[in-house]
Amino acid sequence: MSFDPWDRELRERAQREDCPIPEGFSARLEQQLERLPERSGGRKWGRRRILVLLAAALALTACTAGAVGLTLHQAQYRYFDSGEEAGEAATQAALEAGEDTPAVTYLDPGPIEDYPPLEPWDLGLFMDNMEQVYAHQYGGPEDGWTEMCAGGHSPTDQIYYKADALSGLSEFWPVETPDLEWLDETYTPLPGGQCFLDWGSDFMPIASSLNFWGRYSSAEGAPVSLDWTFYREHGVDDTYTVLDDRYQVEEYTTGDGCAVTIEWVTSESGQRQFTAQYGYGCADFRMTGAELEPEEVYTLLDHMNLSALASYQPEPTE
Repeated sequence: MSFDPWDRELRERAQREDCPIPEGFSARLEQQLERLPERSGGRKWGRRRILVLLAAALALTACTAGAVGLTLHQAQYRYFDSGEEAGEAATQAALEAGEDTPAVTYLDPGPIEDYPPLEPWDLGLFMDNMEQVYAHQYGGPEDGWTEMCAGGHSPTDQIYYKADALSGLSEFWPVETPDLEWLDETYTPLPGGQCFLDWGSDFMPIASSLNFWGRYSSAEGAPVSLDWTFYREHGVDDTYTVLDDRYQVEEYTTGDGCAVTIEWVTSESGQRQFTAQYGYGCADFRMTGAELEPEEVYTLLDHMNLSALASYQPEPTE
């Protein structure tokens, strides 16, 4: 596989943009490169070349986005009976903040289906859609993760790690982790159902982020999906959602003092489902699932260490 066209393009564009690599970024790249596999014949991937390649791609992200001043606060999830009410509230909030009016969300009015079956991650599908794949390796027990791949489309890069339990991905967490030991003992992780993605792009810098996904089930087989997003360039937005009378909304305050919004709804077959959301600053958490009692959902939230999200500091872009 030749890196020459992508390498040359990124080098030239980085020089034209005249932007420095963000402080601390080289160290993060070095940490990722330590996990890259050996090439055939026992040779290591060219550390210097890959480092320059990744640094150029992500320096472009910094050049395009620029430094963004963000006021860190807890995201607000607001619900309304009509689009008119939601639109008025969104417009008023935007005027007070001096920002663009956010979109109003309408939940699907169609039949509510049962919660979909949990499925493991297939990194092969991601690699099939990459223009360049510069690393692919299977991990062992000492690694924590079971498979990784790295690649992307110029000027976007993606680094994926898959694991059998979220605890196997704890070294990548940018803040203090949830209580993963309790989670792995109390709920059953789906083999291959846990994933970490380091995603960067100067094409869409607002979405540049660290992402964690976990898929678990209770002893009775109730499915639970856990999702975290840590944005580098973007704060978590307030939302304005129109609900019909099939949905019930409550707020639960966790043991560490975080007010989590929970939506409850029942499917056409009678399956009780939930969506729990919490966002602070540039960090977002979402938990969905079905067939759990409210107290079970509350206990899960109490072990997510959501207060740690307030400590997340995006990497500087200048």
